[in-house]
Amino acid sequence: LQALGFADAAEVFVFIAGMAAVYAYRKPFLNGGFWTAARAVLGRIRTLYLTHVAMVAGVLLFALGAGVYGTEFDVIGKLWLQPLLDNPVAAIMLMPILAYMPNYLDILPLYITLLAMVPLFLASMRLHVMLPVIMALLSYCAAQMLGLTFPNFGNPLGWFLNPFAWVLLFAAGVTVGQLTSEGFWQRLPRWLVAAVSIVAASYVVFSFLHAAPWRVFPALESYAALGIVLEADKAFLSWHRLLDLLAKVWLVAVLVPSGAGFMASGLGGAISRAGRNSLPIFVAGTFLSLLGSVVLYEGDGTAFWQVAVTAGGVIVLLATAALIEADVRSRLSAIRGSWSVAVTGNALPK
Repeated sequence: LQALGFADAAEVFVFIAGMAAVYAYRKPFLNGGFWTAARAVLGRIRTLYLTHVAMVAGVLLFALGAGVYGTEFDVIGKLWLQPLLDNPVAAIMLMPILAYMPNYLDILPLYITLLAMVPLFLASMRLHVMLPVIMALLSYCAAQMLGLTFPNFGNPLGWFLNPFAWVLLFAAGVTVGQLTSEGFWQRLPRWLVAAVSIVAASYVVFSFLHAAPWRVFPALESYAALGIVLEADKAFLSWHRLLDLLAKVWLVAVLVPSGAGFMASGLGGAISRAGRNSLPIFVAGTFLSLLGSVVLYEGDGTAFWQVAVTAGGVIVLLATAALIEADVRSRLSAIRGSWSVAVTGNALPK
């Protein structure tokens, strides 16, 4: 997506995470209140944190393995491990509290921080559905104007993905999830849907022209849409990236019917399986990406290796998701079988 506009997969992930949080924790909140939802969220945060710690260890082992292998690929620079080499005691002490994160390891800390806001967002929506967005907008403005962020050892700019800014996109996902569960979108007049769709499509086209993927060709390398160059800062989630993502979300919602058949079979079904097992797929994808970087370097980045790395990575991820779901189905089948035996009494002695 980064070649097609301002926003990329990070924005998609954070927005969907906000929607998913409503679907996952709204029922515990309604049934048991704030603290019931908070305990459920805390359980998920614990899983994410332990996964992050394991990934840190895995990345360090990967760097060690790359060094032993003898590749000239700059794994230290790629993973931003120089602070660890310069001051290993401080870096190791700061890693568990998320105050030092090597590259590729900033998504889960961001997710943990945003997920911790879910009980507050759910409670605030009982007063007004837009309160999460209003609170997040205040945080976003503080990040933009005051440079508010979390510290990251060795990096004066702090976290690469600043939670104080990215919370706005997460809150937008939470609000959209809530409005969707209430059937809000079906009540919008057709003229308004059409008007917003035209604006959204126009912005997506402009974003694509600005991204200009054809600038890889020497004759077009200096091309800029409308003769201007826009800053689309990712760390603080510039409004260009925010609007680009929201415009694409709107168009998908309008153009793709609910329960579209292509999402349940073939390639669509395979992608859906990966989405249902997002955490293990994310972990696998992170390490495949690192491995792919080394392979591309060793292969001089030729077209053959680019296609091989991309296709190979996709195949491995989709196969991993299929294996996970097959294992889950077999476990569920075994559990149902044991319950069936117990209920019918076949396991009782005669």
